[in-house]
Amino acid sequence: MPLFSAMIFATAFILGLAVLIFQLIKGSQKIQLKNIIGGIALGVPNYFSIYFLVRALRHPSLESSTVFTLNNLGIVMVATLIGILFFKEKLSAKNWIGIGFAILSIILITTIQ
Repeated sequence: MPLFSAMIFATAFILGLAVLIFQLIKGSQKIQLKNIIGGIALGVPNYFSIYFLVRALRHPSLESSTVFTLNNLGIVMVATLIGILFFKEKLSAKNWIGIGFAILSIILITTIQ
């Protein structure tokens, strides 16, 4: 399982590096420390999210439809929370209704099995 996740990210790294080298040669891109730090800050959580998603899919008591639904709803909920806390986003009534339905669906999915 770790090999599967590592291969996915190694392939993405090689392809990204190839694109970066092409852009450096073309002169449309330059390397900055903040971009490297940002890439690592995004890459590490992404690696572990894939790793634990695969582990959850292999768990005998979890249905894949439940795992994917909870994963996707969790991503939306965390992204919304980050937007509110860090970027001071204002949500409309329609957004709050959507969040409420997402929470309700998580409760229904996890309790009805």
